[in-house]
Amino acid sequence: MRRIALAAIPSILCGILHAQTPVASPLNPAIGFAQRFSIGVESGYSHNSLITNISGLTNTVYQSVGGYTLAIPMAYSLRSWVSLYSNFNLTQKNYQYTRTGSYSGPYEQYRNAYLQLPLAGRFSWGGKLKAFLDVGVYGGYWLTGRVRGAELNVLDFSLTSSNVYATNVYNFNEKYQFSSTRDNRFEFGWLVGLGAAYEFRPGVQGFVEGRNTQALSDQQKDYMTHQVPRYNQTYTVTAGCLISLRSIAALRRKKSGT
Repeated sequence: MRRIALAAIPSILCGILHAQTPVASPLNPAIGFAQRFSIGVESGYSHNSLITNISGLTNTVYQSVGGYTLAIPMAYSLRSWVSLYSNFNLTQKNYQYTRTGSYSGPYEQYRNAYLQLPLAGRFSWGGKLKAFLDVGVYGGYWLTGRVRGAELNVLDFSLTSSNVYATNVYNFNEKYQFSSTRDNRFEFGWLVGLGAAYEFRPGVQGFVEGRNTQALSDQQKDYMTHQVPRYNQTYTVTAGCLISLRSIAALRRKKSGT
């Protein structure tokens, strides 16, 4: 329910702006920065996978885990069909590994939050209802982490079950402790997204987008021999609203009565 509520916020705000923003007058050929630049809000669902090789881990699987993303989108129109686009965002990149078979019971789930700043070209086509394609790169910083799960309690000798991994575990939930030797907290990679936008009024639009963000940098530093790399791959589905600076100024003038 919390993720659904977060995703609904941009749609509500966009509806308020649609109701209150006056229609802009026709633009002259020299369109200024205030009309070209837009800013807004965006939120949605993230689904992350850790791309790595676990063939050396017996009875273990990695699983994708869902999360959330919150963003401040910004766009600068270059032409009617192309814009520079960015959305400064906080995105969860979660994953889990689980023991299987006769080792089933123990698991560890990692919930990681990244601050990210992408830069993309947005190519669009259509009228009031537009389809668009985003292609670009991003940089990010691993801000926080939390790990929870269940591990084998090797100090409990009172077992009667043959599957000690299923019955003899203890649960934990703690803040992830970063290691300056192991953890690479800076991340960079590429992104591609597809979406649709609807222009409610000149300078006010709502949009939805599905995006794939692929890390090119290892989640770990090069700290040991025969190291197996680990890369985040994150899919997001978001909804948002963009309003031009010109429309924001017009709305402020309307409220002040000037």
